[in-house]
Amino acid sequence: MILWTALACGPLEPWPVPDDTPAPEERIAVSPARIDYGAVSVNTQGDATRSLTIYNLGDDDVTVTGQDEPIGDEEFRIDASPVLAVAAGEQVTLFVHFVPRTEAASFARLRFEPGSEVVELVGEGTAPVLRTDAPDLPPTVLGCSAEGTVLVHNDGSEALTLDAQVTGDDFAVVGWEADLAPGESAPVTLSFTPGGGGERAGVLTLTSNDPEQPEFAVPLSALGYEGSHVTETYVYAPAAPTDVVVAAEGVRFADDERLAPALEAYAEQLVAAQVDVRVTSVPTAGPCTLRAPLWAELGDSALRIGTVLENGFEGAAGPWDDDLVGLVETVLWHAESGGCLDGFRRPDTDLEVILVADTPPAEDPLAAWELVRAGLAEDQRVRIHVLVADGDACTGAEAYIPLATAYDGTVGNLCGTSWAEAFTAFAAFPLAPREMRYPLSEVPVESTLTLRIDGVPSTDWTWDAAANAIVLDVEHAPDFGAELELEYVSAVSCTP
Repeated sequence: MILWTALACGPLEPWPVPDDTPAPEERIAVSPARIDYGAVSVNTQGDATRSLTIYNLGDDDVTVTGQDEPIGDEEFRIDASPVLAVAAGEQVTLFVHFVPRTEAASFARLRFEPGSEVVELVGEGTAPVLRTDAPDLPPTVLGCSAEGTVLVHNDGSEALTLDAQVTGDDFAVVGWEADLAPGESAPVTLSFTPGGGGERAGVLTLTSNDPEQPEFAVPLSALGYEGSHVTETYVYAPAAPTDVVVAAEGVRFADDERLAPALEAYAEQLVAAQVDVRVTSVPTAGPCTLRAPLWAELGDSALRIGTVLENGFEGAAGPWDDDLVGLVETVLWHAESGGCLDGFRRPDTDLEVILVADTPPAEDPLAAWELVRAGLAEDQRVRIHVLVADGDACTGAEAYIPLATAYDGTVGNLCGTSWAEAFTAFAAFPLAPREMRYPLSEVPVESTLTLRIDGVPSTDWTWDAAANAIVLDVEHAPDFGAELELEYVSAVSCTP
């Protein structure tokens, strides 16, 4: 009843029936379903190639996609266009490449449409693989060298060949293993010689047959630390080699409070000027009464020079109390072979004489000296200084003054409140331009040596490591009397 009512309400249409016309059939098959490349050496093989075939099983042409896009690791590559037409009943062969980059297992899938066909791709790359630990470089004091290491590992399944180079002035490669078997580790040994304090940087470059990192940079950093800072001062006062004889009236001035500062000033001036001298000091008891050391020379400390100078003043009085010229003549005689000062006097050196007396001489000192002078070489330069009464405010041995006047010497006033100024003047030797060497009190780190001349930095010098001295040549000589200030870092013992 309901059906008929519905039909009566509208026009009649054909009754729907199923369409039995067959739809176009798109069927593909891909073979093989899995490609296993096995182990492929990155260095000796490089890559491996396998093929797969796409079959059109239908009666119509089919358009295939997905064959150019492996899903997974990037080591798989396919020679195919994004869209591939395969005629009905035909087949197409594609080439799939496995190009490993390092030691690793790789996996990817290819999904083909239509049909969602899937092909699995698997392969294993083999190669040497370089890995390093952090550098182990010990802190090192300036002037010393220490060894450290960078441990290298071969994490691959093939032999690793290795070369090592370093940049940075503070570092050097000592040695390394050129070949590491699979799984083996070996150190690259480095030496670290800091050129300055603080963190020092460099780079170790490892060149190997690791295909993924043929050049591997290892940053280097190590601490250099300094020894003590040393400052030494000198006076540029080049003089000819000179032998000095101090003749003093024995025991007369031993307790005088003016003596010690005067001798100290003289000794310090010799050390500061680095004059090539030999100094002896003799009391009027005679040269053979001297206690050791008999003389001081270049390179001796101010303390040793002062000790030698004290001999003449602390020694006993004697036959030459009123004849200091005769005492000097006796000293020169005993400086010959077999004398008690044998070895003191050097040939071809200047002679300086310092006379310190309070007792008037028994005879004319100038006439007596002329006889002594006649026995010396004619071309030998002689200077005579005196520390005696000035003859005005006080009297005593002022008869020695004409000797200083005649022989370019300095006259010091025995009656003055201080003798230091006189002895400083006695130590001012005549200028004789020549190469000057200034030995250092400590062994320096050579790279830290700096020299200032009258406060201005200078590079006009060289370093003699064997003599532990800086050298100033004549051509680049500073002004006479210039103050030299040498600074450096003291090198410490490098042995544990």
